[in-house]
Amino acid sequence: MVSFIQHLANKQNSLKSTGPGDTSKTRLNSQKFGFTAQAVLIKGESEEDYETLAEGVRDELHPETVIQSEITGQIIHCLWRLRRVPIAEQWVGDTVSGLSNGVYIKWTEIFQSPSFDNILRHEIKIRKQLFNLMTAYSMLRGETQ
Repeated sequence: MVSFIQHLANKQNSLKSTGPGDTSKTRLNSQKFGFTAQAVLIKGESEEDYETLAEGVRDELHPETVIQSEITGQIIHCLWRLRRVPIAEQWVGDTVSGLSNGVYIKWTEIFQSPSFDNILRHEIKIRKQLFNLMTAYSMLRGETQ
C-alpha cells in the first residue's frame, strides 16, 4: 500500500505528465498493417475486392436472422483482416532485408524481428476470433460439430 506522502507525490508528478506533444508521426500506427484499424478498408485496399468477399461469404452462409447477419459481418471483417497478414509479412521481410544493406540476411533474423512477432500475435488473435464466430454461427444454425 502506498503511503499518504507517496500518494501526494505521485499526484503532483502526474500533473507534470501531459502526454505526447506531437502525435502527427504516431497517430496512424494502428493502420500500419491494419490489424487494429477502426476502418474496414485502409489506404490502398479495394472496396470492390471487399464487397466481392462479403458477397461470397453471405452467399455461402445464408444468414437468416439479424444475429446471424451480424456474425456474418464480423466473419467477413476477420477474413478481410487475415488477407493483410502476407502483405505485412512481406513488408517486414523487405524492411529487414533493406536494413541489411544488400548483405545476405537469414530468415531467422526476419522471424525474430519484433514486427514479425507483432504480426503473428495479431494473426493468432484474428484466427481465434474467426473460429469463435464460426462456432457461434454454427450453434445458431443448429449445426453440431
